[in-house]
Amino acid sequence: MDGVEVHFRVHRWDRPGPRLSLIAVVDERVAAAARGMQDVLAGAPVSVIPPEWLHVTAVTLGPVDEIVPETYRAWRAVVGAGVAAAAWEPLVLGAARAGRTGVSVGLSGGAEAVTAAGHLARDTASRLGIPVAGPVPASPHLGLAYVREDHPALQLPAPPSPPERVSWPVRALLVVHLEQDVDAGIYRWSVVDELPVDTVAHQ
Repeated sequence: MDGVEVHFRVHRWDRPGPRLSLIAVVDERVAAAARGMQDVLAGAPVSVIPPEWLHVTAVTLGPVDEIVPETYRAWRAVVGAGVAAAAWEPLVLGAARAGRTGVSVGLSGGAEAVTAAGHLARDTASRLGIPVAGPVPASPHLGLAYVREDHPALQLPAPPSPPERVSWPVRALLVVHLEQDVDAGIYRWSVVDELPVDTVAHQ
């Protein structure tokens, strides 16, 4: 697909402010592999995601200021129990892909568990009256960079895959207040809760 568009125009939320989101973060080995893949993007019109903001999104829900504490606690109880009971495998980095608004890396291994957690979180939110921002990502992925400038005829390079298999165990999913930092061209967050993953399921 030729042509790229600014990520935070195409995917801009309908109003500013943090949203409740469920994410997984990476370990140092994955961050190092991501840096190696990001090197090919030098000079491209993108915002490369710093290591501390690399993440895999399970789902993003509605604005934080529309969620009352009692409803959040009910949501957390259901989703936390489901996440803890799931059979989790390590996430494995796959092939990188360059899209119209960014560059990301596909995932395998425990990717299905991430998707299932996203659906549980979204369905529970809908049942409890918590607003939702959009669908669960069809294919969990690790973002590497977001497009900052429109270029109608440009195709971003797809970074090469890591030379060795890179995987990491998800020890917990983080409940965060996710924000779009449009000026920096990245997503930032503050952690408000952790949903532990049963480590026995990793063995």
